[in-house]
Amino acid sequence: YFVDYKLNVTDSTTGATTVAALDNYKTNFLSYLGIASISPNVVLQALNLFGKTSHGSLSTRISMAFVLQAVIFVTTIGLAIADTSGWPVGFFWLTMVTAVVINAAVGVLQSCYSGAAAKLPPEYMNATLLGNNLSGVIVAVFMLVSIALSPSPHAIGIIYFSLALVMIVVCLVLQYKLNSNDFYVYHSKLDCKSGADSVANDNCPPESHGMSGDTTGDDVDQHMEGLVLYRYVFGKTWHQLLNIFITSFSTLCIFPALMADIRPLNHMISERYFVPTFCFLFFNVFVTCGNSLAQIIQRPGPRYLFVWCALRLLFIPFFLY
Repeated sequence: YFVDYKLNVTDSTTGATTVAALDNYKTNFLSYLGIASISPNVVLQALNLFGKTSHGSLSTRISMAFVLQAVIFVTTIGLAIADTSGWPVGFFWLTMVTAVVINAAVGVLQSCYSGAAAKLPPEYMNATLLGNNLSGVIVAVFMLVSIALSPSPHAIGIIYFSLALVMIVVCLVLQYKLNSNDFYVYHSKLDCKSGADSVANDNCPPESHGMSGDTTGDDVDQHMEGLVLYRYVFGKTWHQLLNIFITSFSTLCIFPALMADIRPLNHMISERYFVPTFCFLFFNVFVTCGNSLAQIIQRPGPRYLFVWCALRLLFIPFFLY
């Protein structure tokens, strides 16, 4: 849709400079998109994690992030319908801006849902990763359905982004249902009693704000705040944080930009379906399977996990070759 249709402008009036720029944008489209997506995601997650605010509950921040995403998708559908052949460079940068905004919203969502999951028993934390990767499977299926329904890249873009908009609305409805879920409300109230920061919790009564009902913990830990607290937590968790970094680094070096450039040597499957299937669908299906298995089989243990994470770096030269 983007590379072969929207940016593939062959108008004779297009200047040499514009043609060179478009060639660059088409060749490196996924790399540009990756930077525009991941950078604001990380920044907003950091701000949401470290920035203390008394404005907006957890539910409000999640809802506003969904609404912002919906607005961006409506804009994207409008761009899919519009004829942008007269301003392809402007279309490219407008697409990058929408990617920045939507992934900033995703950054807020991901950190908010991690906070919500932290109120639940520990075994539920993996659900945030599982849900994130399962959503990738849904997106890949949307892509395949869009391609199957229409041979036109123009129509594929409209169908694909419309399905995404419907999914955002469904998630927004489910978010409101979550706040009335008995299981979630029960553990949210327990979280209030334990003295957690209840400003971002809809289910905490006002009188519980800033109060601690559990004094059985380590007194030193209870009085930590600011950089001292973060330094303490980092000191306890840096081994696993390094494992997460290496795992994500090796993955993002390969997926999607490098994997999406791989082409079949034979005609085992139509080229239209090759990248959506073997890159996007397979990646998300098997990462979801990996998340599910890790919930059941927790081997190797924390001590030797680094070895296996470091071995994943070998995938980079493997896929390059």
